[in-house]
Amino acid sequence: ILFVFLSVWQLSFSISNAAMKVLFTFLRHFLNLLSRCGSYMCDFTINYPQSFSMAQKYAGLLSQSFEQFVVCPSCHAIYNFDDCVIKTCNGKEESAKCKHVQFPNHPQAQFRKECEEDLLKHVKGNRTKGSSLQAKKQYCYQNLKDALTTLINRLHFLEKCDHWRKRVVDEELLSDIYDGKVWKEFQTVDEKPFLSLPNNLAIGLGCDWFQPYKHVTYSVGVLYLVIFNLPQEERFKMENIILLGIIPGPS
Repeated sequence: ILFVFLSVWQLSFSISNAAMKVLFTFLRHFLNLLSRCGSYMCDFTINYPQSFSMAQKYAGLLSQSFEQFVVCPSCHAIYNFDDCVIKTCNGKEESAKCKHVQFPNHPQAQFRKECEEDLLKHVKGNRTKGSSLQAKKQYCYQNLKDALTTLINRLHFLEKCDHWRKRVVDEELLSDIYDGKVWKEFQTVDEKPFLSLPNNLAIGLGCDWFQPYKHVTYSVGVLYLVIFNLPQEERFKMENIILLGIIPGPS
C-alpha cells in the first residue's frame, strides 16, 4: 500500500524521480530505526526494496515491458544492442560505429559514405563493476500484441468497447468518431464485416514531443495508441492508452 501511495502521490503532484529517490532513501533509513523497536518492523525493513522503481515493480505498477534499441545519435538509425558491441583481441569491449548510409544512391560519392558515429559510450560504475557500455541514445518499444492482450484481459474492457453500438443520437449531429464517414465505411472491409462484428478494434496512432524537466533542454517523444471503440469518457484515460514507443530527443 505504501508503494502504491507514493506512486500515485508522485503522479498527482508532478514530483521528479530524483525527489522520489531522496524520499524513498529517507524512508528506508527511518524504518531501519523503527525496526529496533520490534521484530515486525525488522521483517518489513529486510524486505524493503533497494530502489523506488523496484518498489513500483513489486506493487505491480511497472507491468509494461519495453524492448530497448540503440539509436545512432547522428543519423537516428536503430540497432540491437548486441550488434553494437565489438570485442577486441585483448578481451575488452568497444562500441561499433554506425554503418547506415543515408543516401546510398546519391550521385556524389561523399554522400554515399557510412555514418561512422559511435553508438555506445563507456559509463563508469562502482569500484567492483568498473565501466560498462551503454547506448548514447535509446529507443524503447512495447510489443503491440502484448499490450492489447493486457487491455483485453481487463474486466469489462470488451464490454465497454461495444458500448458505442447502443448509442442513440440525432442523425444530423456529429458528436464523436462513430458519426463520421470513416467509421461507417470500416463497418465492412473488402466486403467482409469488420467493425460491425464485436471484438474488432479501431486504433488511432498519436505522436507528440514534450520537455519533461523545467530549465533544462531535454526533449522526449512518445508514440501512443488510442482505442476508438471505447466511450469518449474512457478513451483517453491513462490506463486505457497504450504507450507504444519512447523516442529519444531530438535534444
